[in-house]
Amino acid sequence: MSAAPLNLALTLSLNDRLVAPLQRALGQAQKQLADVSRELGGVERTGAAAARGLAQVGRQAEAVKGATAEVRKLKQETMEAERSASRLASAWGTVRAAARGIGAVAGAATAFGAVAAAPLRRAADYDTQLRSLANTAFAGQSQDARRAGMQSLGAAVTSAVRYGGGTRDA
Repeated sequence: MSAAPLNLALTLSLNDRLVAPLQRALGQAQKQLADVSRELGGVERTGAAAARGLAQVGRQAEAVKGATAEVRKLKQETMEAERSASRLASAWGTVRAAARGIGAVAGAATAFGAVAAAPLRRAADYDTQLRSLANTAFAGQSQDARRAGMQSLGAAVTSAVRYGGGTRDA
């Protein structure tokens, strides 16, 4: 027997024995690569969702900073209203002692109304300001979310008033 047919027979035999396992191994490697690719896509989506969540937290933090500034402003206005009320009480006592006639009482009432108008208007505007704060802080969210936010901001104002003094409405 010559060497060429023997070489051919050995080559074909080795080819038959090695190609099928190599093809299976290659198929498994391709499947595993596809699985890894899918998992990487999931990781990418998760990372994007986390980035969106962090961006939303950042926006809410900015809204809280704005609300805190508004609370400080409300506290200052409260203190100003208390000072005005104290001055009004003092002025009212003086006016009452000095004015016995109806004309003097009418003049004092007019003066009281002029002096008290701004602090009373500020107190009446508390709900309007709180709504405005909630709309700004929770912009882009549902009306129910803004209402819930308004309640949490109201609670924060109440807490600040308890800590720093004054009244919530002022």
